[in-house]
Amino acid sequence: MNILNLVQGSAQWHAARATRMTASEAPAMMSATKKMSRSELLKAKSLGTEKEVSEYVQKFLFDKGHEMEASARPLVEEIIGEELFPTTGETEDGVYLASFDGMTMMGDILFEHKMWNETLAEAVRKEKLPPEYYWQLEHQLMVADEAEKVIFVVSDGTKENFEYMWYTPVRGRRNKLIKGWEQFKADLAEYKPEPAKEEVVAEKPNELPTLMISVDGEVKSSNLATYKDTALAFVKSISTDLQTDQDFANAEELVKFCKKAE
Repeated sequence: MNILNLVQGSAQWHAARATRMTASEAPAMMSATKKMSRSELLKAKSLGTEKEVSEYVQKFLFDKGHEMEASARPLVEEIIGEELFPTTGETEDGVYLASFDGMTMMGDILFEHKMWNETLAEAVRKEKLPPEYYWQLEHQLMVADEAEKVIFVVSDGTKENFEYMWYTPVRGRRNKLIKGWEQFKADLAEYKPEPAKEEVVAEKPNELPTLMISVDGEVKSSNLATYKDTALAFVKSISTDLQTDQDFANAEELVKFCKKAE
């Protein structure tokens, strides 16, 4: 394995990921995760980009996850009795890349951390990782050819919410992973992104009449009856047979309009 002198999360790190097949993308390539489809990954790789992340996801998922990972690392070091170093490496041919939350100085043990959730914690307790996670670990072990195993941790950075298990390569999985990547690279060579769809612009509904009420101890005058008749006629005219993108866009605009009118 070639160690890359990159700071995880930096522009240079993202650039390196864009041109290589990475461990975190392995589950998507194997169609084993709902977070990203294989077709989305093909498109991203063809464009040399990564999936866009919203500010909310970056702050409350990625950044928070990194904080928990940093807090959990000393706890893991106590378990294995060695210091861990965040590392990024690639295979000798420069095709496959993996970013490790931690690696021992000798490179024989890897550390992978996931943000705490009870479902994953229970899977770790039973030592039955879903494919979404084990394909990433298999890829990491493939890149870090000197590594023997991965300590897989799910935690929030505290001892109270902390579960771990050891993962070692499973016979047959690496071959499946490599075949999957070979097919993915072949598909990528032939991939042609679909042309961008035209933006559907909702049609603006006609305005309802302005509601006028004159009050002086009692209602003196009002156009409420006219307003009511117009509003009911408008509601009855709304089509609920939605077929096209334009229909759905119009419907969304109508919902906003009706709420405002109400």
